[in-house]
Amino acid sequence: LGVSADEAATGLRQVMASLLKPTEDQEEAMKELGFTAEGLREQIREKGLLAALSDMVGDGRQ
Repeated sequence: LGVSADEAATGLRQVMASLLKPTEDQEEAMKELGFTAEGLREQIREKGLLAALSDMVGDGRQ
């Protein structure tokens, strides 16, 4: 189904890199969605990656 584990891992790394060190356009889009790269980095440090991403997409798990 879909892509291989290697391709999925590469895609996830690219997404995380973009979220943690965004371009100016990406930073603006993130602001419009109500979060910042610095805020995301802080949440990852405090809660861990899964919890931070769950919060970001509104999953509600803690």
